[in-house]
Amino acid sequence: MGKTRRKTKALRLTPEDLQIIAELKHYHGIASDNEVIRMALRAAQRELPPLPLSKQGLALPPHG
Repeated sequence: MGKTRRKTKALRLTPEDLQIIAELKHYHGIASDNEVIRMALRAAQRELPPLPLSKQGLALPPHG
């Protein structure tokens, strides 16, 4: 079986963004810009509080 193809997304990054990416790559030993961005997104997501079920697209039973 082949790999799942990932969607392409263009990002407009500032020089500061690129410096942060370089620092994260060095610190975590990651070779790929894409991989370090995905790692940072997942780390940021873990910091979020859980969404209520209604915000996740799941229906909540009516109150009553």
